[in-house]
Amino acid sequence: MSSIVDLTIISVLGTNRVLMAAIPVGVLVGLFGAAVIFAFVPDAMKSVLYHRLGLA
Repeated sequence: MSSIVDLTIISVLGTNRVLMAAIPVGVLVGLFGAAVIFAFVPDAMKSVLYHRLGLA
């Protein structure tokens, strides 16, 4: 939850050129998408791996 808030704050500051150079919106969308994928894909992989190894 805090990571989403952090990404949102940085996105707002970056697009409005507050305390940093302007960051293109496409870059921010890509970063946000990568963060979402990184949050859910390893969790799903762990679930499948635990099931195959008989740990869950």
